[in-house]
Amino acid sequence: MAEFRKILVSGSNAEINELYASSMTGNTGGNVVVWNFADKRFYTTGSYADAGTSPTFPGDYEGDLDLTVASGDGTARQIFIGKDRNTLGAARLVFSTGSNNTGFEILREGSVNGDTIMEQHGTGDVQIVLNGGTTSNINSFKVQRADIANVTLFEVDSSGKIFMPQLTNIAAGVSLTFNTSNGQLGFSTSTRRVKTDIKPLDKHLLTQFDKLNPVTFKYIADSTTVEGGFIAEEVAEIDPILARWSPNFVIENGQMVPHKPPINDDIVPSNISDRAILAMIVAKIQELDTKINELKQLKQDGSI
Repeated sequence: MAEFRKILVSGSNAEINELYASSMTGNTGGNVVVWNFADKRFYTTGSYADAGTSPTFPGDYEGDLDLTVASGDGTARQIFIGKDRNTLGAARLVFSTGSNNTGFEILREGSVNGDTIMEQHGTGDVQIVLNGGTTSNINSFKVQRADIANVTLFEVDSSGKIFMPQLTNIAAGVSLTFNTSNGQLGFSTSTRRVKTDIKPLDKHLLTQFDKLNPVTFKYIADSTTVEGGFIAEEVAEIDPILARWSPNFVIENGQMVPHKPPINDDIVPSNISDRAILAMIVAKIQELDTKINELKQLKQDGSI
């Protein structure tokens, strides 16, 4: 049975800086509980058997775990979660929502090469928020490879731009697309199985072919690169099918900002439809090719 001892303190000079409580039986397996008079808290500091090592918490532990160090102290603090330091076993970091319900869990599977799994329980979102105090101090969010220095797989920079530098070309026959109206990424294909209401190209477009105005330009956000192409507003005037349409979003530094509320309910041309323009060009070439063949036939017949 454990011994209980009483400490009587009297006199104006008496002082107790720290109070250590243990089983008092020489049992080296118990934790050391320290009472700090400065902030009136108990601290678990380790065990007599493993003085100076990390404390263990058998069962459930209710309370704060303070791992901070004094200002200027370079000492590191670590938390090890698992079966033990020398035996394989799964490790879990669980954030509870109360009543023994798991809200969010990070699991490292027990095998040497086990997966690390992050799982959100419930219907809430998992959000990664970068907050530097002011917008000018917000840094980028990067996913990098640990085995190759400075290789970024995915990045969202401080302005919200998304980069995936390691994307490679694949022969899958699909195209990655971005919807400027809702910010969704997706892919598109040309198979008949995903299309409906298929009709021949309106011949009216061919009469408007000469109105296409190829231009060169520079993007305001990248004033060093000369591009070639068309202007969305101009092709939209020829025919709406030649343009991509989006809500009238705010423009900042020469770029659309799709995540802000639109200026109004207007739908405006925001991009060209490459496929529609390509179809128009092919149809025009076919029309010209037909006329050339007709002229050849007339020449052979001696009509001209």
